[in-house]
Amino acid sequence: MINKKLAVLSVVCGVLAMMFIALALHGMSCRNAMSSGDLLVPPGPEALGDSPKDLQRTVRLGLERLEKEDFDQSRCGGKGSGLERCVSDYILVAVNKEAEQTLVYVYQGSRSEPPDYTVALEPGWQRTRVGINVPFAITHPPGQTVVALLTAIKVDGQVREMVYAPYSSSLDTPEMRTAGLRYLESLYDQAASELDTNGVKSMYIDGPATETGDKTHVVSLILTEQVFSDTRFVDGDDKARLDMVNRTLILFAANGPNAYPISRSRVGAVGIAQIMPTTYANLASAYPSALLPQDSDEGRVVHGNAVKAMILHADNQWWALQSNKTYISWLKDHPEDKSFVFAAGYNASMSTVRDAIYSCKANWLDESCKKLPSETRRYITKYRWIRSLLTEASFRHDVEKNAGH
Repeated sequence: MINKKLAVLSVVCGVLAMMFIALALHGMSCRNAMSSGDLLVPPGPEALGDSPKDLQRTVRLGLERLEKEDFDQSRCGGKGSGLERCVSDYILVAVNKEAEQTLVYVYQGSRSEPPDYTVALEPGWQRTRVGINVPFAITHPPGQTVVALLTAIKVDGQVREMVYAPYSSSLDTPEMRTAGLRYLESLYDQAASELDTNGVKSMYIDGPATETGDKTHVVSLILTEQVFSDTRFVDGDDKARLDMVNRTLILFAANGPNAYPISRSRVGAVGIAQIMPTTYANLASAYPSALLPQDSDEGRVVHGNAVKAMILHADNQWWALQSNKTYISWLKDHPEDKSFVFAAGYNASMSTVRDAIYSCKANWLDESCKKLPSETRRYITKYRWIRSLLTEASFRHDVEKNAGH
């Protein structure tokens, strides 16, 4: 239970930290206050009539409630022994419009309890694997919203309990979308402020290390990294894409600093920034005044550290372009084009992107340019769409209309 309690405590402390950050932003330096205004909150559905009014507080209370719970391992329906048998079993916190809580027990092979509660997956979802972000829905009684769950997960060979606020369409409200986006903005503001306070300078251009990786770029990158499925996004219409972005924002709003705690790619990139361990170690070494933790797991999983690493990574990518001062000047004068180049470099490497640009010129993003990996081309499609959604009012309006909101 130690791991579970620490997870919940982290959530509670994270909420307090978010409140502190919001207050601190009022007194931040002019550089941060003026670097960019608030990003545009994506459109989406309005709050359902049976949703509690203060969803963030309701979610937090649900997570706190699960701190007191444990699985009855004798009832768990999985394989193995001990807590391992509880992988794919769940204890849920469901709430009604008045935010009154009900614990719902979902053990494999058994009817959910209380017996008058029917638990299913939201329409359109298939649970192909176990995890902490299963979109449960209470189909009976009506008017119930799942705000938190407890499950057992296996990470690096160890089984432990974890509490989490999973996505559900009932949580997709203007309040929660706004909270998720403002959380990411506050992460950036805090990280950039600390780097500036420590006097971290760019290694390749005149000015601070924070100059290249601005708020819009970094927030857009985080959402691009965490939005579910490259191919489904690229092949999807505006509604499908918007649903994926809003799903990600809801998870940040609901879980704060504990969002995406076990996000790991097949090649070992982890955390909200999906940074490789070698990349992180190189950044920590190249920018000692940034005071990044030497432990790469802590540095990549803790949100604030990860965002600092993203900002420094943007500055570090200038290395591949040092031989072409004319192109560097052009990029500085064309910030949107620069953002696409640096986003591509984040996914592939700046040397790969440089070679594609030098070889294919203005057509470097076209399918005809074989120098650029197809994965990176899809990545830029995601990044460009998300960045436009967050910054262009006319684009946002068109998406809202196309998505039927």
